[in-house]
Amino acid sequence: MLQEWTLGTGIFNPVVDLSNYAGQNIYIALRHFNCTDQFRLSIDDFTVREQTGANQVTINVEPNNPSYGTVAGAGIYTIGDSVTISATASTGYTFSKWVDDNNTILSTNNPYTFVAAANLNLTAIFLDESGTNYTITVNVNDSTMGTPVLDSLTFHLTINNPALGSITPAPGTYVVALYDSLVLVATPNAGANFDGWKVSVAGQTIGTAPVTPFVIPVNPNNILLTEMTVVAMFSDSTSAPDSLTIVINTADATMGTTNPAPGTYSFAVGSQHFVTAAPNPGYHILYWIESLEIAGMSESDTLYADTILVDVTPWMAGVVSSLTAYFEADSTPVEPCMTPTNLHASTCDAHSITIGWNTNGNATSWNIHYRVEGGEWNNASSTTNTYVINGLEAETVYEIEVQADCGNGNLSDWSAPIHISTTIEVGINSWLENSVSLYPNPAKEVVNVQ
Repeated sequence: MLQEWTLGTGIFNPVVDLSNYAGQNIYIALRHFNCTDQFRLSIDDFTVREQTGANQVTINVEPNNPSYGTVAGAGIYTIGDSVTISATASTGYTFSKWVDDNNTILSTNNPYTFVAAANLNLTAIFLDESGTNYTITVNVNDSTMGTPVLDSLTFHLTINNPALGSITPAPGTYVVALYDSLVLVATPNAGANFDGWKVSVAGQTIGTAPVTPFVIPVNPNNILLTEMTVVAMFSDSTSAPDSLTIVINTADATMGTTNPAPGTYSFAVGSQHFVTAAPNPGYHILYWIESLEIAGMSESDTLYADTILVDVTPWMAGVVSSLTAYFEADSTPVEPCMTPTNLHASTCDAHSITIGWNTNGNATSWNIHYRVEGGEWNNASSTTNTYVINGLEAETVYEIEVQADCGNGNLSDWSAPIHISTTIEVGINSWLENSVSLYPNPAKEVVNVQ
């Protein structure tokens, strides 16, 4: 079993005896469990190989940050072999040096060639070319007394109740160098339980780990924290709980419920339970919020599923958990806005055109475009399927089209345009008005003279 600490990454080489399965097809599963601060597991460069013999060594190679660059050359070598490792920097970064587990500089060459002599873990140090990733100001009270170096992380180790257990290393303050690790082991006394590690920075809890041993690597991601406080949490097992207390609820009871129904439940250690969202008609589950309280610490997570499996493992005994379902209304399909058809002109004279059209849908208003053929559009609107366009020029061809407006921005396509010409204007100029009476004036067909 490998323990995981989310502040860093590393290369792990577990040894598993598979001799009993010789000649058989076997399956290897990687399971993420007993982890309260993550719900997904990321693995790469997974290799199954024969355990190294007495004359073989393992050379591990990794970058100080995978986003800064890549490395090559890791593997199993026979003692005396020539080993060549190389580093390729990502854009914006440059290779600096190779260091070992003790942060000792081995070489600045790239590629770096050496003779295999012992197991070795090497880290390629890449630097940001721009120097703009971090601006860190480090001061000292008296520069004559020394120069600060950001190459280690200070840990303060304590126990919540020393009468219930012990830890290795013993409680105290420890300085761990960059690229080294702190390995913590908790040992409960008889009649006591180990509940986990509480990790804090500047008085704020940043994580928990209910495992032992517990490995904390010091890397560029967490060295900026400068100091950490790690508390071993023990409890008295004489009254140790044997169940998980879980509160099931919904954020809005009008949108749905749960199965089992909302309430407080006690689930025994070793049992498994399914909690399912039951949305009301017109709603669906959006997500669950899971909250945990253990050893005085609280954590929460967002779960995207209809059904949640609650697997009550031993470390969850005495934990208070809650599951809250969040629902959301289903989206209402938008009915398409139908394009008007059969656009036509019912009447037409020298200065106006009356148009009409078939609505074909549930529109309550219509937009109208009209223009002199080839000119700029003029806009109008109507709440009925007829409209009179006034103020037009005589003997002029107009292009007209209509669009349905179904509300809330739901518009149809524009209809097929029609082209209508206004009529000739018939009339007699006003210079005859003093001698004769003309009516009607202007006129279309017949003029009466008096």
